[in-house]
Amino acid sequence: FISPIYWLYTSRAHTNVCLDNYFDAIKDIDSAQVMDNNLEIILEKADVNRAFGFFEKAIENYNEILKNKRLKNPEDVFATKAKTNFEIASQLSSMKNRGINEIVFYSDSINNLVSKINYKDYKNKYGESPEKEFFIRAHKDFNNAIELSPDISYFYVGRARTRLSLGLINEALEDFESAVKIAPQKAWKYHVEKAKINIELNQNLEQQALFELNLAIKKVPEKEKASLAGLYFQRALLEDKLNDWSKSLRDYDTALNQYDKSSKNFIFLLENKGGGSGAPCLLENFKEISWKILPDKPLEII
Repeated sequence: FISPIYWLYTSRAHTNVCLDNYFDAIKDIDSAQVMDNNLEIILEKADVNRAFGFFEKAIENYNEILKNKRLKNPEDVFATKAKTNFEIASQLSSMKNRGINEIVFYSDSINNLVSKINYKDYKNKYGESPEKEFFIRAHKDFNNAIELSPDISYFYVGRARTRLSLGLINEALEDFESAVKIAPQKAWKYHVEKAKINIELNQNLEQQALFELNLAIKKVPEKEKASLAGLYFQRALLEDKLNDWSKSLRDYDTALNQYDKSSKNFIFLLENKGGGSGAPCLLENFKEISWKILPDKPLEII
């Protein structure tokens, strides 16, 4: 029997999360946990810690859950833990590249709580390249998830992105191919990722990238046609590189036509990327945004 008070605490915790009250949310979860220390409440705590940027606390919670022999879906927990490790690694990598030492995710001066990533602290704790350590951890967790459930496509996608970060290009491409076979209805998104990899490798792989983009454009479902403007734009850029001017001109025309249908989403993303309304639309920003998978309805938040 679970007391109604348990549900009152957990429901109030959800409201405190919505109000950005981390301290009160965790306090409510702790109170509920005293009443019934089940796996769901520990997972709830992990999700709250992750949402507020207390990533290593979240990983401790996921590890506690994984120790329980009665856990029915360990693969999902491994995957979520992998994504958390990947998030830490990505932040560290970005900080290193930009020369930033600290990022603060959440601050509560009243209760003296701060969630942050300090590159120097991580470097002292995990060695010269802390980002690599966390990419390796994410890779291990995705391996565990795939071993337990080898037919879940997004496990392979997560591992593919992790492998890319570790420089394992061929292995990453193999994982995207596995994802295509498992979830053909999402195949166009994975072909887009493979095309992007081939372009970014900068090793004369334009033909392979073009092949992947052709497949992606062909397979985009009707409800996700808003993404086509960016894909035609990327294909036109590739055709320019290959001196196939007639095809690139046709694709620029098609991209312009498609852009008219999804311009609100592109403008929204560009303003957020480029510094707000009225900021110049830089070509590099537009190139990056054009890879985004856009919904048909107007965006409000990223």
